[in-house]
Amino acid sequence: MKKPKSVIIQGHTYKILSDNSKECKENLENEKLRGCVNYVKQVISIEPDQHDESWVMTLCHEIVHCFLQHFNYKHNEKLTDNLATAIFTFLSENKLWGSKK
Repeated sequence: MKKPKSVIIQGHTYKILSDNSKECKENLENEKLRGCVNYVKQVISIEPDQHDESWVMTLCHEIVHCFLQHFNYKHNEKLTDNLATAIFTFLSENKLWGSKK
């Protein structure tokens, strides 16, 4: 799977960091998180050492956070997890995403 370097969410380009750089590790609070988003810097950081499906699921989770933030909706981890799982499942079951490299 080719991992994107950036995504556009509601007209805003978010850089994706998923490497062992100091910036990525600091954003992930020294690897305590699998993913996080910085809305001000428009950066999504994702733990790089995950299976492809886990990596995409983490990206879906962070993208849902961005959607809800841009819509100015109150959000929490349970809602975010549920929506991310629904999106990931939809993409997988409809063969819109696959782990082919």
